[in-house]
Amino acid sequence: MHRATARSHNIALLLGAAVAATLLLASPVSGQTLPPELRIHAVRDFHLQPRVTTRFLEDAYMTRPDEGWIVGAEGTILQYAGGRLIDRSDPLLSTDTIHHLSFCSPEVGWAVGGAGTILRFHRGRWAREDSGVRHWLQAIACLDDDEAWAMGAGGIILHRRGGSWRVVASPTTRAIKKADFVSRTDGWAVGTGVLLRLVGGAWQPQPLPVPPHVELYGLAMLSPYDGWIVGQYGTILRYDGRAWRPQPSPTDQLLEEVRAVSKREVFACGWSGTVLRAVDVRWWALPSLTNEQLFGCHFPTSHRGLVVGHHGLVWLYDAPHRQFFPTVRR
Repeated sequence: MHRATARSHNIALLLGAAVAATLLLASPVSGQTLPPELRIHAVRDFHLQPRVTTRFLEDAYMTRPDEGWIVGAEGTILQYAGGRLIDRSDPLLSTDTIHHLSFCSPEVGWAVGGAGTILRFHRGRWAREDSGVRHWLQAIACLDDDEAWAMGAGGIILHRRGGSWRVVASPTTRAIKKADFVSRTDGWAVGTGVLLRLVGGAWQPQPLPVPPHVELYGLAMLSPYDGWIVGQYGTILRYDGRAWRPQPSPTDQLLEEVRAVSKREVFACGWSGTVLRAVDVRWWALPSLTNEQLFGCHFPTSHRGLVVGHHGLVWLYDAPHRQFFPTVRR
């Protein structure tokens, strides 16, 4: 689904089902904002970068502390290197929206997007791969320099091994938006009323802890016993090794992405400039960066990250010496 179409659909859902969803999902935590001194630090730690494009930016991935990649609308590919953004877009690679990035190492990664687009990063350059499909691909998970999974519209699931992609059986026809793995044989995927797990080499539906109309956008697995999902209405779910359970959320904004730094620290970002940070499972709302939508973020460490969104907006998160462990006032 095209970004504009998907957002229009989401707005309709937000307006039509907000009351019901509020009653069914874990309620936002009132007063769960940062103490004033930490709010000041949080604002100072996000640095808006000089704009090199006005296109929507969909996802970001930092491969090193001072290097990363950003993708977006109309085949946009940006590199963050040497403290600046460099436009690496190439119409020969893609002119469709590129949705999602996944890297196994600084030298190997993949990106997926519209019209079956799959790009592979290897030895310092991007190259197009033949997916064999024309589906809108929204999720990519890199396992090693040869194996990866791609997923998207209509429940399409593709598996790469041995240098080529093939379609595998899918238990759903609904859009799959994110996937993540804890091992080659243990993976999860989420989407529009979709929660899947790779079990015994096959993808199988799992019980949904939210109403089926709720769209789930972000997924981060830390281990077979620990994972996070985010989505519409500020939805936050946590996996404890037995089941996915709704968590108290400090926002009702749509959350597009969740990134786990460690078992102790997790970030999420979404609409209306929303950035959240969890410390020891407790979620905090950071000061809003903008009124625009944020579509992607990546935090490889507690002190470094990239946040991207509408109209070419990019923030570098840089807090090299600051600890973030707010005192809980009871």
